[in-house]
Amino acid sequence: MTQNYNEGSSVDYSGTSTAYRPNSSLYQRRDLLIETHSDWKERISEITAIVNGDWHMIWANLTTTAEAPSVANIIELGIHHWSALGGAVIPGVRVPVPVNQNVKGGERAARKRERRVKELWDNSNINELMAQWWGDYAGTGCAYAGIWADFDKKPAERHPYLHRIDPRYVYPIKDTKGNVIEALIARRVSRDVLVKQYPVAKGVIDPASDTVEEWFWYFPDKIMHIIADISPKGRKNNTAVVLTEEPNHLGMVPIVEVGVPTFDGERRGIFDQTRHLLRTMHRLMTLTITSSEEEVYPPVFEYDVMNPDDFGPGAIIHGRSPEARMERMSSRTHFDAKDLISRLANEARTQASFPGQLSGDPGASIVSAKGIQASMGQIDARLALAHKQFEKFLEKSTGLLLSFDENYCEGEKTLNGDTHDKKKAEIFIPSRDIAGHYEVNVRYGIGAGTDPSNREMRLSMNLQQGMISRETARDEMDFLDDPAKEELRIVKQKAIDSFMNGIYQKAQQGDISGAATLIDAMKREDTDINELVAKVIESMQQPETPEVPGMGGPPGMGGPQGAPDLGALLGGGQQPPTPDLPPLGALGVNPGGP
Repeated sequence: MTQNYNEGSSVDYSGTSTAYRPNSSLYQRRDLLIETHSDWKERISEITAIVNGDWHMIWANLTTTAEAPSVANIIELGIHHWSALGGAVIPGVRVPVPVNQNVKGGERAARKRERRVKELWDNSNINELMAQWWGDYAGTGCAYAGIWADFDKKPAERHPYLHRIDPRYVYPIKDTKGNVIEALIARRVSRDVLVKQYPVAKGVIDPASDTVEEWFWYFPDKIMHIIADISPKGRKNNTAVVLTEEPNHLGMVPIVEVGVPTFDGERRGIFDQTRHLLRTMHRLMTLTITSSEEEVYPPVFEYDVMNPDDFGPGAIIHGRSPEARMERMSSRTHFDAKDLISRLANEARTQASFPGQLSGDPGASIVSAKGIQASMGQIDARLALAHKQFEKFLEKSTGLLLSFDENYCEGEKTLNGDTHDKKKAEIFIPSRDIAGHYEVNVRYGIGAGTDPSNREMRLSMNLQQGMISRETARDEMDFLDDPAKEELRIVKQKAIDSFMNGIYQKAQQGDISGAATLIDAMKREDTDINELVAKVIESMQQPETPEVPGMGGPPGMGGPQGAPDLGALLGGGQQPPTPDLPPLGALGVNPGGP
């Protein structure tokens, strides 16, 4: 039961209920939804044609011809720029501890849910999804995230995933809080393709019909998959088949929308108004290019000439009378038109919030840095707003992802985290570890409103001014595998550098024992720096035992256990013999008397 709306691939409903014909009111509901969004879909179609290079030229006689783009496609450049910004900076995700749980147990469960979220994001290819969502946001005015799972597998083997829903096919209804409460995803599909994918529709859909649509209809209480013939005959005969109708255990539509804010609530892309300026630029440039042919092949004026066909370099022209002449008619240079096109291009960039610096325009770098920053202020503000919107967008989507995991993917799973996770694998059971807690915090942090390069500069500036700590700065760096351990690695690196500097200094002073041990340990090609330092330290900590004569004497000689006493060490040998001296009394010395 896999869904892919963007490429028109099939949805394999294994074990579905028996197909039946729907109520005719669904046709009326479909028409109402399509009519409600018709203006928005028309703008999307025009923007899509411009991005794909499907341009036309309307001539003075009102004829239309297909023409390749004659000016820079600012809309395509702008959409690609927004798409690259969205895919390059991925926000951080944290799962808070529920207030109704004890701190110790709640913290561990929250960290497990956080690992699960990061793992599901990684399996959904979040970088590519973000780039697509941001492109939809800029080009169509809305982006849609859907949550689904591979229902062909057993619940314990399923993993929910995020996917992009093409705004060209979705017709949503939202409540006052912005939540999608109903969504129809309708697309025109070939009848032959559908019949091959779903044989049950072969006896229902007219073989001659070329107006067959595939519907995925989401309601808070159920999800439907329908194939319908929308031709007048098909509508009259209710020619449609419901392939599946399943209950929705989530209690809400598993689709989330984020859109460009507008003052009237209409869905409009960032470049909707730019298309008019771009159309005028294209028409003027095409006319200018066409008229430039006159400069290469200008018309020739001829009067009373005998051989006008010989006109050209080195030709000899014969006139019938003294008034005979033959000359090229000079064409008019359209400097005003070219200047107007350049001015329109600047206006289009202003309208699209797409400064020339972003497309590598050399002339845009002539102004001062202050001027460049001023010209990019509007896009920075739009980026900051879009980042805040996508934070809520991802929070809602991830909450539905956890709900989908708990309701449809129950079973024991091995939790590994994302590609940056270095922790050990652990067991994850959705009903036990989620238990109805779908709260998620998604933050862009200090990178909100900037691109990756400006984000690094902002981090460095705040760190140098003492506004943030090194730990906070590392938490904002998404390229670090483990920001918490990075401080330990830096301390270890500084300690190793100090240790190596000490060995170098001792070698310069004449003590080469440490340097010799270091050189000897480096003979192995696979030696790691940590092993190398450990080996040198171990060698330097071993005590030096001097070789003293007499160490092998019998016990009791000199010191305990045969060790030489201080006299033996200082004298360099055995103790000297005691001389034979007379007693003190014989010398007239009385030690105890007067």
